[in-house]
Amino acid sequence: MQGTIRTMAEDPTWCPDPIGLTDAQAGDLWREFGNAVGFDELKRAYDWDTPPRAPRFSETVFGVYTGSRNPVAWGSLTKHPLEHEVFLSRGVFPRYRRRGVGHTVLEFLTDYAFKRLMADVVTRVVYKRNWNGRTGLTIKTSWKMAGETWYPQPTYYLIRLSYQDWLASKT
Repeated sequence: MQGTIRTMAEDPTWCPDPIGLTDAQAGDLWREFGNAVGFDELKRAYDWDTPPRAPRFSETVFGVYTGSRNPVAWGSLTKHPLEHEVFLSRGVFPRYRRRGVGHTVLEFLTDYAFKRLMADVVTRVVYKRNWNGRTGLTIKTSWKMAGETWYPQPTYYLIRLSYQDWLASKT
């Protein structure tokens, strides 16, 4: 019904729309995320010793918040300076995991990369334990494995989604 206000308390699978962040807001959100997930996960999942204070050059950061401005998730897109490739990264705060929030953020970021940043390909890194070949099904397409890195441990997969595959998923 149009005009209905939804909340995550009413529908745990619902996710508010991501909003663009300033550099300072992104740094604050990443610091909160680091405090929430802890050093081990920061290192393993993002290879961060500490959360970044601000986005990198050509990085666009989005935040997802509840109505009361409690952080739910974040996502970032970093455009390659010479190619039409965009690198995607995202994180969901622990208390909002297993609700589909990560898939919603993934779909939003992928659409943004292809529609607004004119990407030919979107690339992301997935921790090997989290890859089952079905990641990305929420956007009705498969991400294709493009490589593997095993140093530093543990092993990660480099996966990509091409513009053609993304476009085909939209029809």
